[in-house]
Amino acid sequence: MKLRLSTILSLSAAAVAGFFLFQTSQNVQDAEGHLRNIQTALSKEQDSMRVLETEWDYLNRPDRLEDLAQQHLKMKAQSPASLVNDSSDLPETGAPALPKRKPEFQIRPAVAVVPPPPQADVKVESLQTDLPMPSPVNNNAPSNDMRQQFNTLLNDLVSQEPSSGGDGQ
Repeated sequence: MKLRLSTILSLSAAAVAGFFLFQTSQNVQDAEGHLRNIQTALSKEQDSMRVLETEWDYLNRPDRLEDLAQQHLKMKAQSPASLVNDSSDLPETGAPALPKRKPEFQIRPAVAVVPPPPQADVKVESLQTDLPMPSPVNNNAPSNDMRQQFNTLLNDLVSQEPSSGGDGQ
């Protein structure tokens, strides 16, 4: 009986595949065992947390803490009368804490008051004032000269009596 090369190669490939399958199966079983151990430890931790929370709630009961404070700290419960020195500090019982409804806002139009135009019989000469006319601005003039002109005009305006405005105030 003569074995062919292809038969030998197929048998060796099947053996190698079987070995890797066995190895993978062992790794999966080990991982499942590790997972079971972790789940068991987690459930034990959750149970111990529930026990500790229950003990915490039991130890922090208000009546128990009050008894301990009276025994060890010589503390007494406060009476409402000791909290208020004067009855004027208390709100009136008949007065509501909140108003019954919101106060109404008055809406006013945002309109500028414009003075009436001058009447036709007023002479134009009477509207002119004796304010000094500024000299025309020369763009070629040096800036120092322009500053002096501006300061002079400003000083003249400040020194004059204020004229009445258009609103009569």
